[in-house]
Amino acid sequence: MTAPGGRGSGRRVLSWLLAVVLLGVVVWVVVAPPGADDPAPPPVTTVRGVIGSEKLAFFGDPRVQEVFRANGLDVRVDPAGSRQIATTVKLDGYDFAFPSSSPAADKLLAGHPAARTYAPFSSPMAVATFAPVVDLLTEAGVVVPGSSTFDVRRYLEIAAAGTRWDQLPGNTAFPARKDVLLSTTAPCQSNSAAMYLGITSYVANADTVVADAAATTAVLPAVQPLFRDQGYLPPSTEVLFASDRRSAPMRRRHGEP
Repeated sequence: MTAPGGRGSGRRVLSWLLAVVLLGVVVWVVVAPPGADDPAPPPVTTVRGVIGSEKLAFFGDPRVQEVFRANGLDVRVDPAGSRQIATTVKLDGYDFAFPSSSPAADKLLAGHPAARTYAPFSSPMAVATFAPVVDLLTEAGVVVPGSSTFDVRRYLEIAAAGTRWDQLPGNTAFPARKDVLLSTTAPCQSNSAAMYLGITSYVANADTVVADAAATTAVLPAVQPLFRDQGYLPPSTEVLFASDRRSAPMRRRHGEP
């Protein structure tokens, strides 16, 4: 007999520990082999949708596509102006429509009363430009310093005066001989331009919603040039962003922002 605490006792304790460890390994292997709890990937269903073009980058994001596939969906989309989606786009062959505004969605529902609706996210209106242009607009009082807030009233004042970019004091970053105007889409086809029209007309109407023919007539001189003087207005913001990407290198070569 080996006394307690002797070498034999140590071997027995070690043996029991090894047995328990080995038993645990065997039980784990037999009961829960690697990957046994992983669910089988769901079958993938291809769905097609027509979306407001602002959402194109979201649907094209590999991380978003991965989430869709994890849920058994291969989502393919075509971009269009939100008002186009609600009025002229033929929805035959599409599984869903995703415009960028409630009015466009309501118009769609009026023609498709059985459709289900979801509002997964919303986003604010924003002006996209280059940092040197932000600096210029800040100096001109259009962008509020330190907040990136766009002062629509000040912008309307500059637009009403027909101010050109090269007339802004100290402008060496973007001395273009054209009016200081935001580039927009066509308000008859695109929700973003319609919202822009709503904002500018509201400010031009003394911070009051334009609700009748008299108010419409009163604000026309202030808001009509914002669109007319741009020239061609594309139907969706996808065109604007694509144009900026193509022309940015050329502007940089000429020392513009």
